[in-house]
Amino acid sequence: MKKNISFTVMGRMFKINLMNIWLFIFLISFSSVRSQSYIRAGNYNIDTKQHNVVFGSIVPPSIGIRVKKIAFGQASGKCSDEVVNSLISDFTTNGVKVIDSEDFQSILSEQDLSVSEYVDKKSAITLGKIIGPSILIYVKVLRCSSASRQVYANEKKYDYKTRSAYIAIAYYSKTRADLSVSIKAVDLMTGSIIAAKILKYSPEESNKSYQGYPEAPSAVDVQEIAFKKLINDVDKMFFPWIIHFNFLYHHSGKKYRLGEAFNAVKKPEDIDNALALAKKNLETYTKSSKTKDKILSAFNNNIGILYLMKREYDTSIEYFQKASDLWPGSLATKAINQCELAKGNMLKMQQINKKDSLETVNNHVKYINATHKEEANTLTNTDIIHLTQKNLPSSLIIEKIKTSNCKFNTSTDSLIKLTKAHVNNDVIIEMMHKK
Repeated sequence: MKKNISFTVMGRMFKINLMNIWLFIFLISFSSVRSQSYIRAGNYNIDTKQHNVVFGSIVPPSIGIRVKKIAFGQASGKCSDEVVNSLISDFTTNGVKVIDSEDFQSILSEQDLSVSEYVDKKSAITLGKIIGPSILIYVKVLRCSSASRQVYANEKKYDYKTRSAYIAIAYYSKTRADLSVSIKAVDLMTGSIIAAKILKYSPEESNKSYQGYPEAPSAVDVQEIAFKKLINDVDKMFFPWIIHFNFLYHHSGKKYRLGEAFNAVKKPEDIDNALALAKKNLETYTKSSKTKDKILSAFNNNIGILYLMKREYDTSIEYFQKASDLWPGSLATKAINQCELAKGNMLKMQQINKKDSLETVNNHVKYINATHKEEANTLTNTDIIHLTQKNLPSSLIIEKIKTSNCKFNTSTDSLIKLTKAHVNNDVIIEMMHKK
């Protein structure tokens, strides 16, 4: 039997079916938020009253690599300083090292490089060798402005005392901000442009009054809204973020015990027991010829959600597909699509992590090889003794010391050892100067 609720507005009676409310809540339940949200990637929240599971899926940064260090090229345009300072603050908050602008300019001067508006591939790679794996970001503000305007509109109002309708004039004072920013990012290890986007925002706020035009909203406050939107979108370019998917699980009271498995999940370790319970119930009702396909579809949907909570996406999709085959509908299709998105996000993040790990290993190998090469070309006390024993002229040994990397030990015991090995006094003095 359908249940309705009734309410009165402006003297009229309205009835709404509870099933429609339930469906409406589910349809608007999709949300996308940043990683500060209450559910971390791969985690979930079960709402046993609304009968849904909110699942957090980590979305990889659009540039496809992990950012550890950045530098900013010369910014241009009105508000560019404010934009760059906001980005620097955001990158720092996210744990990224931002190279100081003065230090960066000093490096450019020493290498006789210019990257004011564009950096060629050769110069980019040269910079990368000096400052290490980094991203060079160019900011160009194409538009930064705000304007206020006043408008009015006729509104229908209702007087409950006289029970009559009338027209009132509503006065609006509106402030709009326009922000358009070009963001370009260059990978200093490869010299490639890894991101180039133009981001545009036009937020508008208004104040309303029925007694004449009110004061317009502050232009600074409205511009701040645009800046926050910009930072949020730039974050999605350079950092992982979290999207939330809502999955509705079916329940039907005690008759089919559909929601029983979810009531049993109090912590992650309980999921396996919940799965076993859900599968047992599915097997029991599958054997009954009286069980409708819609109920069997609901069981498969619930099992799909439980596998999703374990992040076993392939198995989850398999059960969602079974649910769809038994009882086709938009909810089953949506569940499959969201699960595939979550799986795709996971695979992309794995590739980024693998690339990051490989890069770390390669950098470590390069460091070791460079260290070994430097050590191989470094003169020590042993090398000087060896050259002396080969009867090389002292003048030649001194010249070798002057033009080489040296790591000499000139302690008292070492000086005695050098003297006993017949190393020339002038050579020893040069060693003491060079160490």
